[in-house]
Amino acid sequence: EKFEDDFIDRYDVFVFHKPKFSGRLVKLLEKLKPNSKLAIADFDDLVFDERYAEESSLFLSARGSLKNVIQLHREYHKALRLFANVTVSTAPLKKIMQKSHPGADVRVIHNGLSSRWVRQGRYVYQKDYEDKMIGYVPGTSTHHYDYKIVEPALVRFLAKHKDIRLLILGPLKIDEKKYDSQQLLLFPAVSYEQLPYWIKQCWITIAPLQPSLFNQCKSGLKFFESAIWGVPLVATAIPDLTRCDTELRFAEDEQGWLDQLEMMLEDAPYTKISKKIENWTTKHCMVQNHLPQWLEFVNQRRYREN
Repeated sequence: EKFEDDFIDRYDVFVFHKPKFSGRLVKLLEKLKPNSKLAIADFDDLVFDERYAEESSLFLSARGSLKNVIQLHREYHKALRLFANVTVSTAPLKKIMQKSHPGADVRVIHNGLSSRWVRQGRYVYQKDYEDKMIGYVPGTSTHHYDYKIVEPALVRFLAKHKDIRLLILGPLKIDEKKYDSQQLLLFPAVSYEQLPYWIKQCWITIAPLQPSLFNQCKSGLKFFESAIWGVPLVATAIPDLTRCDTELRFAEDEQGWLDQLEMMLEDAPYTKISKKIENWTTKHCMVQNHLPQWLEFVNQRRYREN
């Protein structure tokens, strides 16, 4: 986006989300430094260390050659070296960041939900589904590789329960012949503002991830986005989910996925989980919950640099 000259007069802190190296970035940072402005690089994915390029979703989903993915990581890392202050979304990401950029002050600021997004979702969209529907929201086409670990269980589960449907919201390539066409709903990705409508139509959502360091560094945002509406998530266990002290359902293999899906069919435990995760997410997973830590980091860095 266009950087207006008066931004330097109007703002004290500038956050660059996943910056890639460019001459324009260098010039922007040069403008900020003499004006005692604080510049922060923010990363929520493991995209800045070429040692892990082979584990990236871009490479594993065949959307980029290893050569191109390595080059992309180098561009992120070169930009990263321009910053003394860095925020990341998960604890595993911080460990790698500290090794990749040992001179930086790195802080974990967990992802959170926008209160505006939640208010809009509550007032505009109603939670109202007639049939049980499993929702999978890959968002991008980099999740084909992840979906493979849950597909055998889904095919078996849907074949057994003909009244349950599968909603896939995003550009995911699947073998439709494996499914009953009456149980399969395929839609393109939607805007973030429309996402609450679709999640609220779901009985549960799923978040399968292949075992990789890249995925271990990912945020638990899929859980927050589902749980805030009382829709349980069944997922692969990653650190940013296991830290959550609430009713999360994890699966590691085909039988594990089947067991969790079958358990959700029971009304009593489902209702208990639904209420608990909605309350917990409301109390702990909003942006304002993490704002004090971010402000503390900003104030400490501004004091030291000035």
